[in-house]
Amino acid sequence: MKPLKVLFLFFLRVTILGLNTAFIPLAQIGNASNFNDGYGLRLKLDESVPFKVYSLNYPNRIVLELNTETHKTLNDFDIKSSPLLGEIKFKKLVDGWAAITIYIGKPAKVQNLTMKPNKLDASKVELSFELFPIVQYEFDRIVEIFSGTISNEPAVMIENNLNDNKNNKLIVVIDPGHGGLDPGAQVKTIREADLMLSLAQVVAEEVQRLDNTEVILTRTSDQFTSLDKRLMLAVQAGADLFISLHADTVEKGKASGATVYTLSQEASDQASARLAARHGGNELISGVDLTGADTTVTTALMGLLRQENIVRSNAFSKSIIKNLEYLSIKLNPKPSRKANFSVLKLPSVPSVLIETGFMSTSSDLQNLQDRDWAEKFALAISSGILEWVAGDQLLSKNRMQ
Repeated sequence: MKPLKVLFLFFLRVTILGLNTAFIPLAQIGNASNFNDGYGLRLKLDESVPFKVYSLNYPNRIVLELNTETHKTLNDFDIKSSPLLGEIKFKKLVDGWAAITIYIGKPAKVQNLTMKPNKLDASKVELSFELFPIVQYEFDRIVEIFSGTISNEPAVMIENNLNDNKNNKLIVVIDPGHGGLDPGAQVKTIREADLMLSLAQVVAEEVQRLDNTEVILTRTSDQFTSLDKRLMLAVQAGADLFISLHADTVEKGKASGATVYTLSQEASDQASARLAARHGGNELISGVDLTGADTTVTTALMGLLRQENIVRSNAFSKSIIKNLEYLSIKLNPKPSRKANFSVLKLPSVPSVLIETGFMSTSSDLQNLQDRDWAEKFALAISSGILEWVAGDQLLSKNRMQ
């Protein structure tokens, strides 16, 4: 299989000092007593330089590229392999770039990548990052999603302190359906509200592992939360995505598998009018001052936003369904549907409602109570989010501003 690129692409706007010694890469590898705990890798440099970090598979490896075109020589590399990692290779590239390839026996993702002054010598800088273990499927999906060709000029300019900027976090709201006095569907003593809360917590744990992501649950216990309150929580949090989890039942016949719902086109205009009547425009549309605007103006603006939002929601739904199928989560014969559910009506937050299965079908009910199934479902949601983020141009633009 042909290796695919690129996982991450960073470029530091820095001043090259032009010292005569290049750097000693991977001279120190710390905090790596066990792979399950992750690795901390530190790279000492004489000065800050543009760099790129990405992953390749078959075999799994992490590649660090640095632009050292201001250096007169690149013969001072001290490449040291580590028993905690596989082989480490150095290669000169064109136009002043050099690549360090780190072979990893088990799949891992790069996190907490920083370049900052060395604590012991302020005249030096230290590039550090951590590798955390993930499953092979997740590693392959990340590599595939961020596939592309490495160029000497960065395709996307991202400040290296992005992870420290709360304003640039991806905020995902996960909504466990029902709760409290509203148990939802029920089979004997098993309640939909309880199943969805447990599943939402597993999904939240998995999604939280994505870089630079914050997860918010609309409820964390068996409590009643109105539909309006769930929506307003998402708006006030500045949500980028809204995922509502439910389970279904049928009284006659048999049905099984997961279904992903998005807002129907027909329901869009009616939803705009109702929400505008119940709430002020400023409550529902962040970043737009609608103070003093009448309901007609607010409704029209919300309608325009919702049309764009439906397109983005549909794209998110496709990513979710694709990854559920990839991980062998059973899907309903018609997995993509449209509906007029209240939780899908936010004008500017891509939203999906997932009917995770049918409690009236024994195999689905068994899955909904199984931790292993829940973790696989959660991984599919996490991968779907990652794939959607990579393809959503509006989100990408906002996160780079």
